[in-house]
Amino acid sequence: LRVKNLLFLLLSLLFASIQVKAQAPTISSFSPLSAKPSDVVIITGSNFNTIASSNVVFFGATKATVTAATSTSLTVTVPSGATYAPLTVLNTATSL
Repeated sequence: LRVKNLLFLLLSLLFASIQVKAQAPTISSFSPLSAKPSDVVIITGSNFNTIASSNVVFFGATKATVTAATSTSLTVTVPSGATYAPLTVLNTATSL
């Protein structure tokens, strides 16, 4: 019985020390490479939220509308005022 209790305690401590860390969204590609306001762009990558509204996409400093999402793909509408600046993604559920 003591060995069982000790084993249980050791396993509990082991599992309690394991931490799962959220990963930041990563963009690997997007298509098309050039688009105008109101066009649809598909962003491919990883660690996207599967709930469209939980992803925030910026074309430069201008926020886009995310219309569909999977963990590896986002469908977005190019916003009016989009600039030739970095395309960025934020997963609001993880703040990354």
